[in-house]
Amino acid sequence: MRATLTEDQLAIRDGIERLVAEKAGAAGAGELWSALSALGWLGLALPEDRGGSGRSVLEMGLLTAATGYHDLVTPFLSSMVLGAGVLARTTAGGESPELLAAAAQGRTLLALAHQEDGDFNPATLKTMASPHGRGWRLRGTKQAALGAPRAAYMAISACIRRGDEDIPALFLVPAATTGLQIRSIPTLRGEEAGEVRLDADLGPAALVLEGEAARSALDAAMDEAVIVLCWEALGAMCALVDQTVAYVKTRRQFGKAIAEFQVVQHRLAEMAVLCEESRAVAELAALKTQSSAPARARAASFAKVKMCRAARFISHEAVQLHGAIGITEDLPVARRFRHLLAFQAMLGTADAHLQRYARDVVATRRHVASAVFE
Repeated sequence: MRATLTEDQLAIRDGIERLVAEKAGAAGAGELWSALSALGWLGLALPEDRGGSGRSVLEMGLLTAATGYHDLVTPFLSSMVLGAGVLARTTAGGESPELLAAAAQGRTLLALAHQEDGDFNPATLKTMASPHGRGWRLRGTKQAALGAPRAAYMAISACIRRGDEDIPALFLVPAATTGLQIRSIPTLRGEEAGEVRLDADLGPAALVLEGEAARSALDAAMDEAVIVLCWEALGAMCALVDQTVAYVKTRRQFGKAIAEFQVVQHRLAEMAVLCEESRAVAELAALKTQSSAPARARAASFAKVKMCRAARFISHEAVQLHGAIGITEDLPVARRFRHLLAFQAMLGTADAHLQRYARDVVATRRHVASAVFE
């Protein structure tokens, strides 16, 4: 399948690709971030009444595919997809609307601290929020919170005890809050993540969502982040294919370019086919975000599983076809290899997403009869 882009989407895609290509050869990610904010592309998927453009996940995917192709790492995933993405679904007043507008203008960085113990399952929250005076006391530890070391504000998930039940909740917390400690962790992808330790007292306004609304907002933001991450990986895979094709045309062995050997052509063809399959899966997943929550979750996990397998094959083949220099930092192929290695572990491994997809299939008895994927 191939998504049919509207004229507006084509214009956005072409504009983004030109801009990213220009900045890739100039000052890099810092200048790109400023240019994206000036053009209003940071808030692509934020509602218009929250300072955004009211676009969709597909447009965000087009942006990250371009940055992935040119090996530019920005805080877009951590700040605009995860942090702003979950806060945009809050109905509370307070600081959220102003923060979203500031994030869309590139003036403030946000982050989401949600995952615990490396577990992708959002139902296993151990961080607890208990009433304390007129506000709340937050205690727990979050792992691998992408972008947390540089964020000015974080959306933090926790459980609140209501009677005999623990219900999910979402808190908006300034990074400078006493009792909030962030240990910076460098990632293979190039952006910092953070281990967030919490023993903090918060005011009553810090609670922005609870119950099913909080669970729904967190699930939606995480699924959309997985899909946007897949688009970024798609860009990196396409770059590896292009770089490898160019290299094998110049590397000579036995008196001719190795691109003339049939076995090399077969490997390149398989890499190209996997890129096209990955593009189709990423497009489908982006379109499914407009559907029901279960369909969105299935599409996100399906895309992550499929693209992890493609990323592994393409990155390994690219290194092999470059020979010994494929593992050196002198070539972009090594950085893309590292990028795709990080992709396979971020926001849930292929195994974790396959288990989530399988649980849904069994629970809904979708395995009983053959059906078109939906």
